[in-house]
Amino acid sequence: MGLKPLVMATALFCRLTSHRRFTVAAAAASTASMAERLYRPHRVQPALFAGSFDRSWLHDDFVRIVDAFSSPGADPPPMDDAPVSIPDSIRDVLRTEMEGVYSFNVFDGAFVDMFNEEVG
Repeated sequence: MGLKPLVMATALFCRLTSHRRFTVAAAAASTASMAERLYRPHRVQPALFAGSFDRSWLHDDFVRIVDAFSSPGADPPPMDDAPVSIPDSIRDVLRTEMEGVYSFNVFDGAFVDMFNEEVG
């Protein structure tokens, strides 16, 4: 994207925000809408902008974790700083980074590739 659309967008934003009948929220929404219109022709992965999230983009490990904590009979989250009980069914997908800190896959490899191509 060239400099001219960016300068035009900035000038419009300044004009909108200085006008009394526009609120900051309206100006932000207008700027976001303008940014979306300016970026639209540069999209590499249109599926990322389809307006819905494809569940297949989630890694199987993450789906297992969500299912384990949302299944009937799952322990409710503690209301204080008490440690969360980790179900045995998901221990194999959690990596212990340090005491009480875990990491796990959230997105499927195909989604990560698609996302990286879009922002790359």
